[in-house]
Amino acid sequence: MIAGLNLNASLITDKASYTLFLFLIKELCALARPIHHSSSMRPSRAMAQSTFSAVAIASLLLMLASLLSAGGGGGAAADPSPPIGMPDCVTSCGDVEVPYPFGLGADTSCYLPGFNLTCDNTAGSRPRLLLDPDGTLQVVEIDVFPLFHAQHNGAIKLEIDADGNGNGMFSRCLTIDAPYALDSGSELILTGCNVQATVKSGNVTMASCTSLCDDTADEAQPDESGVALRCSGGTGCCRSDIIVPTDYDSSDAGTSKYDVQLTRMGGWNRSTDLEHLPVRVFVADNRWFDNSSTSNDLLQTGRPVAKEAMAAPVRLTWDIVGQPNTSVCKSNHSETTEGTRTGGYVCTCNEGYDGNPYLVDGCKDDNECEWPLELTQCYGECINTEGSFSCRCPLGTTGDHTIPGGCVNTTIATIGKD
Repeated sequence: MIAGLNLNASLITDKASYTLFLFLIKELCALARPIHHSSSMRPSRAMAQSTFSAVAIASLLLMLASLLSAGGGGGAAADPSPPIGMPDCVTSCGDVEVPYPFGLGADTSCYLPGFNLTCDNTAGSRPRLLLDPDGTLQVVEIDVFPLFHAQHNGAIKLEIDADGNGNGMFSRCLTIDAPYALDSGSELILTGCNVQATVKSGNVTMASCTSLCDDTADEAQPDESGVALRCSGGTGCCRSDIIVPTDYDSSDAGTSKYDVQLTRMGGWNRSTDLEHLPVRVFVADNRWFDNSSTSNDLLQTGRPVAKEAMAAPVRLTWDIVGQPNTSVCKSNHSETTEGTRTGGYVCTCNEGYDGNPYLVDGCKDDNECEWPLELTQCYGECINTEGSFSCRCPLGTTGDHTIPGGCVNTTIATIGKD
């Protein structure tokens, strides 16, 4: 009986090693069989034969232990984390990572044209990653697939004339030539009395709504979630989805993608309206104003609104425009995908790979065996391969490895005799 050896064949993950494992087991079984000496065999020869068997068994056990150890996942060192930026370039601002094609600083090799950002390291404050140098649009998180989360600090600045009408823009960085655009799910929000706000790009209207203050209107009642239905248009607030027409042509646009116009409605006293509720225009994620604390802060009267309450979250998409495909998607395991605007595209890692497709060797094999089981549907032994994975029931079991509990134990032979 051979004891003290854990024959955990599930540690072996390649076919060649598995074949060698079976060979070693077969040889051990042959050597471990009881040796029957004839009565005529000399004691010295019988002892030598037993000694040889013991040495052979010990050697095979060492080989088997080495094989199991090498296949146990602790042999080869894990690949280092994929790079996110160009060599010798800064790739973070505070706690926000800055992956290529984005970059920081004066070195233009650290980013593609139009993707340079600013890191505000003002003494005494937390570093801020900015899309525009004036600090209006702050980047919170960048995704290379291709989306980034930002916040617009404060209401949109408007140039107000003597009649109370105004003009402004969502961001000076979102020009027609810039690679950025608002993601779907963005909306226009207007607070104030008897005013209308419109978002346009040239002569193309993307959103518009009118906010009235009717003293005879009933107070807004909360819905089932407890959030007041305040933006009905007649309660000092309105909202409108920002929609890009399907036939939109950038040649019809002006220099800015998102111009904002404010128009006062006639027949009301402007001073009285402003005392009742300040006029503020926001472009934000369409879930932001659903938060009752946000809407309550912005619709209150009699006291100023905290700076934090005026930070409106936005999501921006980005495309590669005006760059040859072959010069931008650098990884061997990457491909181009159509972008959100005409002529634009983005780079993505091939299926089974993860990382930054804009860098040489940026897309690394993604270990699917570390994914949640509901994604791999592998409830047996998961074996990661380059760009993919395989699944099987562990040695000593059989059945369906694609369902929980699908691999059941089979009869395992013991080595030697009891």
